[in-house]
Amino acid sequence: MPKIKMPELISPPQPGALRYTDISSETDPIGEYAVRFSIDDRSYLSFVHAKYIDLKRKLVSVSVIGKFDDGWYVIDLPSETLTSGSRMKVREGAPELVYDPQ
Repeated sequence: MPKIKMPELISPPQPGALRYTDISSETDPIGEYAVRFSIDDRSYLSFVHAKYIDLKRKLVSVSVIGKFDDGWYVIDLPSETLTSGSRMKVREGAPELVYDPQ
């Protein structure tokens, strides 16, 4: 049976961002945008509060919380996606990820 790989945790979590591909034109009454982004050709949709969105640079703020030995990062989104929760893996160097390890 293969060994389960665990990421090395990054403590404290580091700030990063994901580039989004599409966003609703206005916020809903509680200040959220519908945001679509893609990672490795998979599309995700999330309702994200305006305070986590940089409209000028087309970015959503995330927290980088871990890294696997094979170069993949574990990130926490500011809210859940409709299909995959709020935690996901993004490969190092992915064009969608804006992150400068400290």
